[in-house]
Amino acid sequence: MHLFGDHPYGQSRITAVEPNKQPWRSYGPFFVRLLPISGEALRGWEEGRRGLGLHGGDLGPDSILRPTYGCLRCDNETMEAIVQLLMVEFGAARPVVYECRLLP
Repeated sequence: MHLFGDHPYGQSRITAVEPNKQPWRSYGPFFVRLLPISGEALRGWEEGRRGLGLHGGDLGPDSILRPTYGCLRCDNETMEAIVQLLMVEFGAARPVVYECRLLP
């Protein structure tokens, strides 16, 4: 398990939606914080990997998503739409689980 490896598969509870404090170009408008509850994500957490989340950020050359250090990056427009949906769920006090699956 690498500290700055690929985005780990498994389930995570979404614990917070935070306005981004980092450079907007790099991380977009929001950071969605994940708390791993299963799979490789949980194993990584147990081994000390922290700071995983979902975030936006400016697109790279040819309008492709730039790599991250283990988070999942969306374009900023998609990230804003995700946050709007999350705020509805949080407002209704419903837990939200994010799942990243391995491709067959």
